[in-house]
Amino acid sequence: MWRSALNWLRSLNPLASLTGRIFIWFWLTLVVISMVSFLVLQQWARPYELTDLNAEEQQLLEYQREELENYLEAGMTPLQAIRYSGIRFGLDIYLVDPTFRLLGTPQPDQIELYMIGAMVESGEPLAANWENIRWLGAEPLRHRGETYRVLIKTTVDSGTGRLMDVINERLTWTFLALLVSGMLSLLLANSLSRPLRLLRETSRSLARGQLESRVPGVVSKRADDIGQLGQDFDHMAERIQSLIEAQQKLLSNISHELRSPLTRLQIALGIARQRMEQDTAVPQLDRIEREAQRLEAMIAQLLQLSRLENRLQHMDLQPLDLGKMLRTIADDANFEALAQDRSVRLQTVVPVRVIGDQMLLSSAIENVVRNAVKYTAEGSEVVIDTALNGDQVEISVQDAGTGVPPQDLPYLFEPFFRASNTHQGGSGLGLSITRQAVEAHKGTVKAENIPEGGLRITVLLPVSLQLPSSSGD
Repeated sequence: MWRSALNWLRSLNPLASLTGRIFIWFWLTLVVISMVSFLVLQQWARPYELTDLNAEEQQLLEYQREELENYLEAGMTPLQAIRYSGIRFGLDIYLVDPTFRLLGTPQPDQIELYMIGAMVESGEPLAANWENIRWLGAEPLRHRGETYRVLIKTTVDSGTGRLMDVINERLTWTFLALLVSGMLSLLLANSLSRPLRLLRETSRSLARGQLESRVPGVVSKRADDIGQLGQDFDHMAERIQSLIEAQQKLLSNISHELRSPLTRLQIALGIARQRMEQDTAVPQLDRIEREAQRLEAMIAQLLQLSRLENRLQHMDLQPLDLGKMLRTIADDANFEALAQDRSVRLQTVVPVRVIGDQMLLSSAIENVVRNAVKYTAEGSEVVIDTALNGDQVEISVQDAGTGVPPQDLPYLFEPFFRASNTHQGGSGLGLSITRQAVEAHKGTVKAENIPEGGLRITVLLPVSLQLPSSSGD
């Protein structure tokens, strides 16, 4: 009961789900951006400052007020007075009439109107600065019982001073907004992408055969959907590992168990041969012996394949002269092929050394050559060739048979697979063992049909050392 209540309380936590985390992060980012944007707009909306007048400015403002009063008393209208005084003294003079209408030309910008409004509302003469513009005012002026206010617009040579200060201030706030929102967005993106990257790395390790791979605790211990995905992934990996290990153990046990009755069968067969006096039973005994030997070979291949797949095959790694190994394989295979009206020829030998297990690597290439001898046409030859391919050596074995149907090529190295056009016997394990052995040596193997007819199997192995050419054929 209490567990259900606890789970219910956890479900109310917005950070316990991926949706809640995304919402919280985006909402928080928008709040911060809105706050910083408000501050930036405030700076753009009020980029001016109000200061006190100095003595000269106060004197200039009072003098212009007195001049305007004289002009008004002389019968001029307020607009005529400020125009005449402006022309006479070379100043931009303005009046704010009792209805708060600004008289004067040219009309100032909107930001300057904000400055004038602030100066009028202050109730005392001030100076207002905006970039390189300076306003003086508003000096009260009495005319016919009405109150006007005198304003003077001047320009100052700010150079890189005030103007740059304003620009730098705006850029600072803008950069701050971008920085804060960028950091929050980066944190959100990282909180989502990092666990997914770790999941991907774990899945790739699992695909490479590392069945013990598990999701790091930083992912599986999360309380949101990604954490639950990590836990489910670990459960899946554990299940796959147990199933594969059980399958491999079963295969190994069956192979060992089959060897015991086969051994007893072969012993009994030998005893039966010694006691047989009738020649009529000899062919049947020969057949039994051949089948027993075939089962023995298949079981040996199954055990080797199981050890390679489980990475249990002990490898005695040492530098190997590839040319010497291929000559031995070619000579042995050619000796056996001649009895079947076929031949094996080693065409070109690249003088290189590879790091590998002599017995395992030789057996892998020999499987390919024997398979080629089996399926090449009578009177033809199997050609073994080598070539350098970057930092790898390429070993190709080409026969003159009928090839393999294109749809069967991707499955040629699978255990127990036989091509649809194959009618000869075989366990279907030789090429599977070859692939596992080559991959254990950090190499690759592929098969392709050749236009002239036949199949070419190519083995790529890393080169350890390139020998002098004199060591070739």
